[in-house]
Parts: sequence; C-alpha cells; structure tokens
Amino acid sequence: MSLQGNIHDMSVADLIQHNCTERKKAKLIINHEGSEAVLYFKEGNVVHANLGKEEGEEVVYRILAWEEGTFSVISDVETPKLSIKRSWSGLLMEGAKRLDETKLESEMVIDDQKANKEVKQMAQKMDEVLKEMSNEINGFVAGTVAGMDGINIAQVSKGKVDLDSVTG
Repeated sequence: MSLQGNIHDMSVADLIQHNCTERKKAKLIINHEGSEAVLYFKEGNVVHANLGKEEGEEVVYRILAWEEGTFSVISDVETPKLSIKRSWSGLLMEGAKRLDETKLESEMVIDDQKANKEVKQMAQKMDEVLKEMSNEINGFVAGTVAGMDGINIAQVSKGKVDLDSVTG
C-alpha cells in the first residue's frame, strides 16, 4: 500500500508522527526543490534517514523545515541500515527547538538591519540639524554629536578647525 500527497497538506512532522504511532515498517520519500529525502520506519521509530550523502538525525532536522514538496509512503520496506537511535518524539522535539532557534536568529538579523538603518537615518537627521544650526548661529565654527559610546554620529565645521583652540 502506498500513500502519496503534498507536505503543504501534511507536514513532515505529521508524517513522522503518523508512521511512528501506527508502528509501521515503511519508507517515506520526500521531494523538495530537486532534493529527495528518504526516511525508514520500524517498530514505531525513525531508524534511518538520508538526503544525498547526508545520513541520520541531521537529515530529519533539515527536512522538518520543508513546507513545500511531495511525499510518498511505501509500506513493508526494510531499512538498509540503522543511522538513528533517538526516539521519534525526541527527534521532533529537537527539530522544533532547532527551527525555533533558526527563526529567532533570523528575526535578530532583521532587527539588527532595521536598527542599523534607523541609526543611519538618525545620523543623517543630525547632520541636517547641525548644518541648519551652523547657518543660524553667529560665530559658529564647528559642531559634533557623539553617542554615549564616544563614536561620532554627526559633525559640521566651517573651514579648518584648530582642535586645540576648541577643546582647550
């Protein structure tokens, strides 16, 4: 007996859980963007997985992130080898943890990019404010804005500035 479908409709985690709780001896083939992963089930566990040259638990963790692709389950297929010793529930828990960490890291990168953009926009505004001040204040020679860390954010000067006469 063979079961076929789309992992958009039945996730990889659901397929693993279904085959393991049913204690099936089976082979699950998943195709995703030109890659083919194969998982083998025996006595209620995932006992082997391969994706290209990669084998074992890492394959399971990688394919848990797949949201598109097709699958087929072929019943009563013997596994060619044993490469996974962890329980199926342990695999899914670790996989979920890794997916959460990856998502968090991705969100942090996006947040860092937004913060850097905001700092650049703030520095541009400070430059504009200093330029405006330089035109409105009589005797303006130079102005600078530094962050709490001492790093210069914006600066404007009219001509050459002798730092000794300014900081003296």
